[in-house]
Amino acid sequence: MNEPDDRRDKRVREQAAQALKSGDFELAERLLASGDVDLARLTETLRTYQVELETQNAELRESQLTSWKLQGCYSALFHGLPLAALVVDPTGIILDANQRAVDQFGLSTQQMRGQLLRRLFHVQGLDHVNRTLEEAGREGEAVLRDIQLRHQEGRAFPGDLHVHRLPGRDGRDSDFACVLVDLSVHKDAEARLEAALQALEASERRYRIAADYSPDWDYWYGADGSLKYVSPACEAVSGYTRKDFLRDPELLKRLMPPEDAARWQAHMDEINADGASLPRHQMEFRIRHRNGEERWIEHECLPVVAESGEYLGRRAVNRDITRRRRAEQSLRDREHRDLLFTQSIIDSLKSSICVLDRRGDIITVNRAWREFANSNGGVNGRVAEGVNYLEICDRAIAEGEESVRAIADGIRQVLRGESDAYEADYDMGNDYYILRVSSLRHETEQPEHVVVSHVDVSEIKRAETAMRQAKDEAEYANRAKSEFLSAMSHELRTPMNAILGFSQLLEADPSLGEEQQENLQEILKGGRHLLALINQVLDLAKVESGRMDLSPENLGLEEVVEECAQLVMPLADQRGIVVDLGEPAGQRVWADRVRLKQVLINLLSNAVKYNRDGGRVQLHYWPKEADRILRIGVEDTGPGISEARQAQLFEPFNRLGADATGMEGTGIGLSLSRSMIQAMGGQIGVISTQDEGSTFWIELPVPEDDHPEATGEISTARTPDPHGTTEDQVIRHTVLYVDDNPSNLNLVEQILKRRRQGVRLIGAHTSGTGLELARAQRPDLILMDINMPHMNGFQVLDRLKQHPETFDIPVLALTAYASQRDSAKLSEAGFQGHLTKPLDVEGFLAEVDAWLG
Repeated sequence: MNEPDDRRDKRVREQAAQALKSGDFELAERLLASGDVDLARLTETLRTYQVELETQNAELRESQLTSWKLQGCYSALFHGLPLAALVVDPTGIILDANQRAVDQFGLSTQQMRGQLLRRLFHVQGLDHVNRTLEEAGREGEAVLRDIQLRHQEGRAFPGDLHVHRLPGRDGRDSDFACVLVDLSVHKDAEARLEAALQALEASERRYRIAADYSPDWDYWYGADGSLKYVSPACEAVSGYTRKDFLRDPELLKRLMPPEDAARWQAHMDEINADGASLPRHQMEFRIRHRNGEERWIEHECLPVVAESGEYLGRRAVNRDITRRRRAEQSLRDREHRDLLFTQSIIDSLKSSICVLDRRGDIITVNRAWREFANSNGGVNGRVAEGVNYLEICDRAIAEGEESVRAIADGIRQVLRGESDAYEADYDMGNDYYILRVSSLRHETEQPEHVVVSHVDVSEIKRAETAMRQAKDEAEYANRAKSEFLSAMSHELRTPMNAILGFSQLLEADPSLGEEQQENLQEILKGGRHLLALINQVLDLAKVESGRMDLSPENLGLEEVVEECAQLVMPLADQRGIVVDLGEPAGQRVWADRVRLKQVLINLLSNAVKYNRDGGRVQLHYWPKEADRILRIGVEDTGPGISEARQAQLFEPFNRLGADATGMEGTGIGLSLSRSMIQAMGGQIGVISTQDEGSTFWIELPVPEDDHPEATGEISTARTPDPHGTTEDQVIRHTVLYVDDNPSNLNLVEQILKRRRQGVRLIGAHTSGTGLELARAQRPDLILMDINMPHMNGFQVLDRLKQHPETFDIPVLALTAYASQRDSAKLSEAGFQGHLTKPLDVEGFLAEVDAWLG
């Protein structure tokens, strides 16, 4: 069956067109050559196809342009991504990488391309990477989270891998787009957030513990004014639970008394109005506890503001201060009582006292001040509280009272802190006062207050005046006593000089019979006893007046005791009394040698004198090392002394009835001994048993180790040393003796005539005659009485020293003045020696021989 022409032509044209489309020009040419295709029709067909082809070419060019644009957008998007992006083929080789990936892994784009994707991951995650690519190939996309990526430098960092399947290129079925997200910052933020959350949780836990277990009542008002939190301590403070307060926000105010509730409401209104700007606030109020007890509360609150500045409310604390308020009230009550007590004490003082502030205003005064002010013109509050004391002083100065200026200046000095105190005396008529100003500094450099007191010392002043008068009278009486004793000594010694002097001359007279010698001895005995009595009375007077001269030294007792014993041994031998000196060797005391001997001689002589015949005297030595004291005891075997009479032993002139026994004595020895021992820092006492005997003891200090020991040697050197002249030597010298008493002149003349025949004595009865004879005769030695009329011995000596013919003649005082003070006075006046009356003949001759040579 033949095919119709038109259908055949159509098929041929289509074959030719297809050949042309496919570029098979040979087929198109064969079809044309076979005649199967009409050329005209083919040309028309070709034109049609040409138009179609041109249209397709235009569409292709437009498609290429669009493709280029899309490729440019893709490249810009790919390289501009803020995340690391890669293109990977199915085998895991990196085809391309954006700049973020280059920076993230530390490799260049060239180094990234051609490198296996797995090298960008830590070795422990490689299997997960391969599985993720396989999953993306199947599912179109896949995600691998929390895997460790590896930087070129070797450090690892966390990240996520996102994979999407792409159409393949270059004959590949598919490629993969990989996005690697660096989670380092995110992880750090998560860690910080976790730490912050933990810290917040810990802080909240600590706050809860601190708030819940605090003894204080803590609570928090939110920014809206509502109560957000109340600590459990509210129950201990108020008696109500936290639920009670959270349920009833007005409960706290209802627990307050009305006056405190009003202040609380005003405070809450301020918080509600602008709590954020209201600073820390404190107040105190009272509440009524659930049990009815009143409690004092100290409230403190402050705003709570977040770091962002957001106002979160106010945190408040209610603290129970009931105990403190009670203690404060108790302290105030006590201070008030103390103040009243102190004020009563100050008011009881006789001194007028006021307190000034820095300006000089009087802030308080005592009762005596008010009375003083009222009695001295200060009525109507002129010198009371509120008045300026310095202004009062200034007005007085302006009125001419210049003596007040020093007082005002002194007060100002104390107020300025220039001195701590000021004191001044002043008088008001016949009354005398002492003004004292002292500072009350507290803890500041400048005193806050000063105390001014006026002390009435009128009685003291009058007593002082009376005391001075009494002292002057006592000194006058003492001087009168001393002068009387000195005069009495002189007057007693002067006749004693004649008695003992002439008696000593008669004693040397061989023509006297035995009876006459006995009578003479009685005269000498009585005279010496009287002389001893005079000396003791003078010594006692000197001790009582405190004028006894002492020269304490480090004394060894052995020598002193032996010297004293030698003086009493003759009397002891006469009565068969044994004297045992004990063991004085090595014992030492700190005492005056002469006075100690005087005391020991008195005690030893009493022990012998009042002992029984054939008795015993024993010396004892008891060291008290702890007190550095040595006790010396003189024990006798006499009749003893009753305890009732022992207290009278040391009374002057009290001999306890010994006068009736005919025993010699003056009754002064023990009294004088006690005074001398006490003057040397010691004590004296007695232990006695009647019919058994007595022990008189003395205690004296032991010398310190560094005190030098006394040598016990007494110097006898004189200005001209004596040459040991004897009576048989003939010495031609002239001696002038000036004395207004003829008896004394006669005595000295008799002594020199009988004992020194080579000495010529010239006597002068008056001072003037003595001066004339001294100038005319130029004697080798002048003996001078002191107590003479018209011109005493001191005045005569002064004139002798002033005259060229007599200034070098040695002058010795021959006087009844016998005290050490008298001796010192004579030596100071210029006398070269001192001989006392009554004369000791032998001593007198030795002294004259020493000076006549």
